Amino acid sequence: MNQLNEFGDDEVVGKFLKLLAKDIAMHPERLHKMDSQLTDLLLGLTADVDFDLDEPLDPANE
Repeated sequence: MNQLNEFGDDEVVGKFLKLLAKDIAMHPERLHKMDSQLTDLLLGLTADVDFDLDEPLDPANE
């Protein structure tokens, strides 16, 4: 598991998001909107997946 900072944020995720923001700022032309075909594909892949966003993750799966 990754260490959490004083705000409870995952430091690795924070670093990734900063990298992503920098890349988007430098290369906005790389952004593309999701089309309905991709949206439908993703919804189909997750249609039967049950999850509770308030339930803690199983440490074995982190």
